[in-house]
Amino acid sequence: MLTDRFKQLQDIFAAALECDVGSRAEYVAIACKDDPAMAEEVSALLKLDAPGDTERPFVLALTAMDAIEAKTMLGRTVGRFRLDAEIASGGMGRVFRASRVDGELAQTVALKLVRSEIFNEALLKRFSAERRILSSLNHPGIAHLIDAGTDESGTPYVVMEYVDGL
Repeated sequence: MLTDRFKQLQDIFAAALECDVGSRAEYVAIACKDDPAMAEEVSALLKLDAPGDTERPFVLALTAMDAIEAKTMLGRTVGRFRLDAEIASGGMGRVFRASRVDGELAQTVALKLVRSEIFNEALLKRFSAERRILSSLNHPGIAHLIDAGTDESGTPYVVMEYVDGL
């Protein structure tokens, strides 16, 4: 599920794109009057959609929005773990370096979350198979599975050994 802040950013960005280029900055200032960081993020996205830009502005904007969404997830708690930094992303999910926060152990892990915007039954089956396979593997060259579950919105995740490096 998209975070409220990210959904708000998407809505403001989409509405700003509907404005003529000369009034976009004014619209963003009004829409984000209580959130200067949001105004800065929307303005950065709008710059990617500048007239005359030869680099597929919509694709660049989506990429920037994806990075902003990942940033808004930092600090969020999933299961017993707090998301500290995004370390990788792909078509199916995002991987974060995370810290255990339940006070039982001090532990840094890699936590993979399925992308909520593409979550469906087929993806759930594929991710479940990935979790089952990981739980059965035991090799020094493979990060081992620590935990798995679903977050409060029903999005599946997997927690694995964190390997600092390539």
